[in-house]
Amino acid sequence: MARRPRRGQRRQAYTRTRRRKALIAVRAIAAGSAAHAARAGIPACPMSVIRNINIMTRIYTMIPIALRLKRQCKRVGTCLLWQGTKAGRGYGMIGLGHRRDGRDYVHRVAWQLAYGPVPHGCEIHHKCKNKLCCNPRHLIAILHKQHRALHLKTMCKRGHKFTAANTYYRPDTGVRQCRKCRALHMQAYFERQ
Repeated sequence: MARRPRRGQRRQAYTRTRRRKALIAVRAIAAGSAAHAARAGIPACPMSVIRNINIMTRIYTMIPIALRLKRQCKRVGTCLLWQGTKAGRGYGMIGLGHRRDGRDYVHRVAWQLAYGPVPHGCEIHHKCKNKLCCNPRHLIAILHKQHRALHLKTMCKRGHKFTAANTYYRPDTGVRQCRKCRALHMQAYFERQ
């Protein structure tokens, strides 16, 4: 009488079967063949195949990042606007594959796909001034100091220009403040006292 396999062995055999079915389904996506999908017992629609593979195997199939980037962008004028997940500051975010690989800004990924790795010490700047744009023609790699100078505000929130005479740098933090606004704030503070 044959011995029944142990629990761990059964689990391994089950996982191998699921992976084999997932591989057949992935080949079906790549080849576009409905026969492979039918043999795996999965509908032929590519998106449902991908969803069913994820549910069936709990192993995320790798859709190439360039294809995901293309699917999630919408052309508005000359810009390619990201329609997916956005970060706190308004920049688009994209997963780099598996969960452990993390996420990155869409404009950085678009730059890397078009031109290769970002040069050391450089940041990617949007020439079109649109944070969601991921058109590589609108992106340039510049040094941090240049990037900061491009984004430096020329006026305070009340409309006073930041000139040498009107700018105050706090000695403890180095934060730049408008002298006129600071004087108004101090005047209001002393009136309340």
